[in-house]
Amino acid sequence: MEDGTRVLRRQSALAVGAMVAMAPALAVGVPSGLAPLFILTALPVGIPFYLRNQRQGFARACLIIGSGLLAWAVVGVLWGMFLFIPAAVLLLMAAFVDPRTRPGLRDRCVIGALLVVVAIFVAFLTRPAPNEPSPRSYQVRLDSGSRLHQQSFAVRKDQLTEFGATTASGYESCQQFYLEVEFSEGLPAARRAELKQRIAMLPGVVEVELRAIEGC
Repeated sequence: MEDGTRVLRRQSALAVGAMVAMAPALAVGVPSGLAPLFILTALPVGIPFYLRNQRQGFARACLIIGSGLLAWAVVGVLWGMFLFIPAAVLLLMAAFVDPRTRPGLRDRCVIGALLVVVAIFVAFLTRPAPNEPSPRSYQVRLDSGSRLHQQSFAVRKDQLTEFGATTASGYESCQQFYLEVEFSEGLPAARRAELKQRIAMLPGVVEVELRAIEGC
């Protein structure tokens, strides 16, 4: 017959299981440079075991520590805290085993809110990176602005259309002179390389890059 003040044997077993479940986490974390972090994370897991004579205290301790550990396991995933998830789940199970001390609506709302925060955090971490637009122009730095006014340069610049260029226009930025050579998005890589080679052969070309010119 169960003692009226003691927790159920199943709850004690789950509390012991939570401590045992930390063994792999400690085995990985203690030898590493993060040993203090792993040890501090593991210490609270043993608290419910020493509250076996207090049904209500045991259930609340399992609920609070299990929920907190689960949240920390997700937030600290980059430091290996996810290894504590089994222990967190076992503590949460122990909190709900005994119908006499099962968390009420308020406690469940707290857990729900915590899990929503964790879900939002996970969604933020795993969100897909925005697709960067593909470069569609070569930024060409020139040795002098006078190149843009030379007839021979203009003729050779116009000939770039034969190699895939759509437009080629000059401008000044940050006291440097540039030629922007645009090309169609579907231009094959081989044609792009050939276009870049032809651009580099223009007189006065210092640098050819597939990126935007930065501000001053």
